[in-house]
Amino acid sequence: MPLDVDPSVGSPVRKARKRRRAGCGRRSKAATSPKKDFASVAAYAKAKLDLSEKATREQWDTNTRPLALDKIYYDDFCSLSRWAQAEKMTEQKIDFNQLTWPDGLKAINPKLVDAPPPPC
Repeated sequence: MPLDVDPSVGSPVRKARKRRRAGCGRRSKAATSPKKDFASVAAYAKAKLDLSEKATREQWDTNTRPLALDKIYYDDFCSLSRWAQAEKMTEQKIDFNQLTWPDGLKAINPKLVDAPPPPC
């Protein structure tokens, strides 16, 4: 049984999922509201997973970050690379042509993929 299925209400949940996959029926408020309602997500995380609001907020902020191979992505990894080189954890620079495979994301939306910088 999937982890997100509550055994006490498993059957209605599975039926709703099946309807959504088939493209019929209405979507519940619960299916659309978590994107906008952090308080509900935090309450659920506390009740079901015993996660603090702070831990939930950190994941919330991370998960709402857009997925792209852009200047921010490259800058983050170059910063980590410079740190690792300064700490003698590696001697190699990151070569994004070896690290990333942008074709999948390009197929979804080419605007989400910038050309990589030289190894850093």
